[in-house]
Amino acid sequence: MGLGVLLGVALTQWPYGRACGGLLLLYLIAAVTLIVAGVWAALGSWKGRLGFAHVVSLALILLGLALTAREVLPRVGYARTPAPWRCAAAPLGGSSVT
Repeated sequence: MGLGVLLGVALTQWPYGRACGGLLLLYLIAAVTLIVAGVWAALGSWKGRLGFAHVVSLALILLGLALTAREVLPRVGYARTPAPWRCAAAPLGGSSVT
């Protein structure tokens, strides 16, 4: 559960861009990993009758869902201003100044 908490804190301080492309994919994979870690911790804490750990694991699940929704919903048309999944392609030729 401790690693899940560290991942949750790290995702809120994500230092890289996540507007589009590969870094967005990496961010979403990390957010889904946070959700999986929260579910895993929730199941373990429920079986072990650990109340505080269960509350923390449920908070991890909610944080992961919120971080994922913040990036996915604008890209599926739910937000007022849509966001792209892929980055715009850069020109291949470089500068065209002659």
